[in-house]
Amino acid sequence: MSNRLASQLSFAIIMIFAIIYAVATYRMKVANYGGIGPQYFPTLLAGCLILLCALGLLRSIKQDNRERLSVPNLKLITLTAGATVLYIYIWSKTGWFYLWSFLYMFGLINLYQPFWKSKPFSKTGIRSLMLYLAVSLMMLVFAYFVFARLMGIRL
Repeated sequence: MSNRLASQLSFAIIMIFAIIYAVATYRMKVANYGGIGPQYFPTLLAGCLILLCALGLLRSIKQDNRERLSVPNLKLITLTAGATVLYIYIWSKTGWFYLWSFLYMFGLINLYQPFWKSKPFSKTGIRSLMLYLAVSLMMLVFAYFVFARLMGIRL
């Protein structure tokens, strides 16, 4: 697939989602307070997205780029997308956000920088493993304090 065709497809797909989003925000039932209401910002975002996609689509149509599209890390991208879908599915079924988020973050860190590639039972391998566990835990603690404590959102 050429870069030009990939760009055109991307812009078209994003524009379709933006139109669906715009229709959904237009159909929102809200009280009319006069002036700016809760529909304003989502509608503004949808309009900007549609406009920018249309401009990008026109720009890519005018381009004469026949260069082939190459994705060097397609395997990692596919694994990340699959892990994300699986994470969201399992979270929605079990409701255990913090457990699955910890495992998801730890798994992604190991996917991109595996600790076992540096001799897993050597000092560097164990340090990497401990660092990955600590980073995943700290991200989770941060999410807990932001959502549960500051915003009062139960995840």
